Amino acid sequence: MTMTVNTTEYQFSHGRKPRGQGTWAFQFSNGSVVFSSPYQTYTQALRDARKLAFHEGTSVAKVLP
Repeated sequence: MTMTVNTTEYQFSHGRKPRGQGTWAFQFSNGSVVFSSPYQTYTQALRDARKLAFHEGTSVAKVLP
């Protein structure tokens, strides 16, 4: 299952696409929120979010600012 990631709010808030290291938060379309481990790269956090989205049965997430 592929996951669609909406970064619009993040880009509006930070003025750039998500990248680098930090604490990343994702909100899935079913309303649940997952916070990734601190100081994870965006790529690593996205990989973890995709795994959780698969288990939650959702395919749409947005990156929270």
